[in-house]
Amino acid sequence: MKRFVGRPVGRAGIVAVGIFALLAATTITGVAAAPAKPGATCQKSGTRTVIKNASYVCALNAKSKKLTWVLAPKAAAVPAAAVEVPKPKIDMTQAKINVATFSEGLNYECFYTAREQGYFSKMNLTVDTPVVFGTDAESTRALLSGDVDFTLTGPAPLIAMEQGAADLNIVASIAGPLFAIVGPNDVTSLKQLKGQKIIVAPTGTSSTTFAGIVLDNALGAGSWTPVSTSGGSPARMAAVQAGLGKATVLNSPAAENVDNQAKYGYQIISYVQKGLSADYELGGAYAKSSWLKKNQAATVRFLAAWIQGCNFLADAKNRAAVEAAMVTRYKIPAKAATATYEEYLKAGNDYRITVPEEDLQALNNTVRLNVRDGILKGTLDLNKVVDQSYIQTARKFLG
Repeated sequence: MKRFVGRPVGRAGIVAVGIFALLAATTITGVAAAPAKPGATCQKSGTRTVIKNASYVCALNAKSKKLTWVLAPKAAAVPAAAVEVPKPKIDMTQAKINVATFSEGLNYECFYTAREQGYFSKMNLTVDTPVVFGTDAESTRALLSGDVDFTLTGPAPLIAMEQGAADLNIVASIAGPLFAIVGPNDVTSLKQLKGQKIIVAPTGTSSTTFAGIVLDNALGAGSWTPVSTSGGSPARMAAVQAGLGKATVLNSPAAENVDNQAKYGYQIISYVQKGLSADYELGGAYAKSSWLKKNQAATVRFLAAWIQGCNFLADAKNRAAVEAAMVTRYKIPAKAATATYEEYLKAGNDYRITVPEEDLQALNNTVRLNVRDGILKGTLDLNKVVDQSYIQTARKFLG
């Protein structure tokens, strides 16, 4: 997994000359002198300071497009490792679980593989084809209304939690940001997109948030113009072909499909995850805590099958079956499926694609981005909404 790269902190040097001493003070990297007040402009993103005994960070203001001092959200503590317990006995009564997802793509591959390989059926679970929504906000509403039992989506449910929807828990991760920036074949570098319009998903969507970091780093904040459109990767690609933008951000395998078909005339310029300097969680499997309590055994079996799907994907010996499933499910040519699976295997270790347990630090990094952009307030205690007990029990159940 990628980690933040630390930098050494300078030390003050003292040079003695006779009975006099010259104190040479150096600046501590990453810490700035306190500004006049919160909200004032600052110079370097990520720099920290203290104002009136509170921690502030220099971050881009989504509205003004300027670097300003904002209150730094508190990092969520990572819970201690689970205590070893005997393999649990789980009620295997037949049950049905309804699932919704936001769009389609590799982030949900463990789930789809579990269905296709019959792992849910072996757990006495009926899991039909999921309802696919065009935005994670829609999939969240379906969960809150009780239309589905689980939603596999980005951070939108966290917004609902901050706004008072306390009856929600995250029980598994759908891993890191598997997106790609796609543009015309004559664009071979992100630098060539400076000053251009880029087609993105609606504000607050994970692909837009993460791609924004990469584009800001490569081009400079304010040096490109986001053009938002809903409808998933197909709609974004259509917008580029219609001349509404120079490039776009696509989910995998849509990106690999475009990249491997000459008829599009477009290619992958850069993978988003390769331009990030830290671990991030794309989102997770969300469910109502009240539903989870009433369906504990079914939840454990659901997650056990999910784990088996991840394990199947992570084993390159299953390449033929995985690629064949991608061709059928996503309606892409074999060449695109091969490229997609190759990228999946490369990303598996660095981005926890095949590890469904939540990484609280990575999720907290994602929350910080949404606080920076004004999407979240940063008041949510992740330790209270992430419930790892079900997936830990599922691990024990599998043995």
